[in-house]
Amino acid sequence: MLGAVLLLLVVQINFGILPVAQKTVLTTLTPWSLFALRSIAGAISFNVLYQVWILWRRPPLVRAEAIVPVRVFLGLSFLGISANQFLLIIALTLTSSIAAVIIVPSITLFTFTFAVCLGRERFSWTQAGILLLGGGGVLILFADSLHEMLAGIDRQGFYGNLLCLISAAVYALYLVLSRDWTVKLPALQFTSRLFAYASLWSVLFLGIGYLFVGPGYGQALSFFMHAAPQVLAGTGLAPHRSLVAATLVFIVLGPTVLNYFLNFWVLRTLPASTVSGFISLQTLIGAAVSHLVLHEPMKPSYGAAAACILLSIACLSWQALRRAPQQPRSCRS
Repeated sequence: MLGAVLLLLVVQINFGILPVAQKTVLTTLTPWSLFALRSIAGAISFNVLYQVWILWRRPPLVRAEAIVPVRVFLGLSFLGISANQFLLIIALTLTSSIAAVIIVPSITLFTFTFAVCLGRERFSWTQAGILLLGGGGVLILFADSLHEMLAGIDRQGFYGNLLCLISAAVYALYLVLSRDWTVKLPALQFTSRLFAYASLWSVLFLGIGYLFVGPGYGQALSFFMHAAPQVLAGTGLAPHRSLVAATLVFIVLGPTVLNYFLNFWVLRTLPASTVSGFISLQTLIGAAVSHLVLHEPMKPSYGAAAACILLSIACLSWQALRRAPQQPRSCRS
């Protein structure tokens, strides 16, 4: 149990640092190329790990698509990997890392909302009040960014926050829809297939993006290797290429490969309520790192929004923990 908790802490640290790491890489790579590299490198890494697992464990080989249909893999990989990651990367070129790590934990709130709408969870007025509390935190953040946009202070922050929120909603929908499918295959096999199909989506995304650039070596180079100037506005950060390369390796191995695998493993060991409660640490870690590394300001609205969202997550986790003993052991995420 203690080992699972420590691994869960590693997951939150990785996810908390991820927005700062991605902004660092975006000084050299475009959002399109960062998205493609993360998806394709993740697919290759998981496939290698899966082949090593087969050689080590020698399990009876079962074709994944014979159990989980191709359309399911395509849909889940689009929601849980491709669309989620692409929207968040684009959002980070428009808004601050601190705003992102405040909004992203609303995944927990969206997950419960979708679960109720799809009949996976029972509706209760108590939980509706908790969701309104979390939604109030999101509204505080959006009201502040909307005011800055209308006042001409920051014209892009509102749209970046909106993309962060859509990214959280998309990933929450993936969590709800994938729950019945993840138990049908070994975690490593399911994840490797998921990333394999996500790499197909990344190629499609790149193709669509390149259509807007047009032919020509100069245009192609700027499509893949061009810093988004608004990403580092006011931060004073100008990392060396070696730091960018090391950060890219961290993004692939830490928040992508390690975290996706550990999340599957931890959910088989700890109650889902415990896992969701730890999400709050992402905000604390991410906000601290963003302030120290990127020198992003800590606005009063950030504190109020984070307090509402994290308190609602804590209440949902506490309710789930109280219900957990009444649930049969087979009902694990």
